[in-house]
Amino acid sequence: MSVRTAFIGAGGIASVHLSNIKASDLGDVVAICDIDSTVAERTAETHDAAAFTDAEALFEEMEFDAVVVSVPPFAHGEAERLAAEYGTHLFVEKPLGLDRTTAETIDTAIAETDIITQVGHMNRYADIVERAVELIDDRQVALINGHWYDGVADAAWWRKKAQSGGQVVEQSTH
Repeated sequence: MSVRTAFIGAGGIASVHLSNIKASDLGDVVAICDIDSTVAERTAETHDAAAFTDAEALFEEMEFDAVVVSVPPFAHGEAERLAAEYGTHLFVEKPLGLDRTTAETIDTAIAETDIITQVGHMNRYADIVERAVELIDDRQVALINGHWYDGVADAAWWRKKAQSGGQVVEQSTH
């Protein structure tokens, strides 16, 4: 079965998801939507897909099975609402929003459908996390201390608390 996939948000992490789909035989990228028309068109051309700058137009004009929403934290809400409204399976990058209300609104919209949904928390699948689960097993845990060392993302919104929620929101959701 080949899953026809559309993307909303074509910067940053989207390139990882696009490469993974391209490397698999599980699906095809059929559309790219980004508010930056240059990014949308360039990415769409690379993947032989249609380009859009408006998410609602994407849902109205294209047929696809699933949508990957890879927008910055401040931009969540509308794309997920559209996926629920159109009954389109959804993979959405974390965090679901900058505040509880946005996340709960998305959750409510999705709960009223039968779409398959996953929030992308990549570190859940890291080898070290699987090893920690093995070590903890069924023991009661009182405290876990972890450290994460990484570079600074090359995205202007990442360093702005009003747009990213700050690094507590952006990173600790893992």
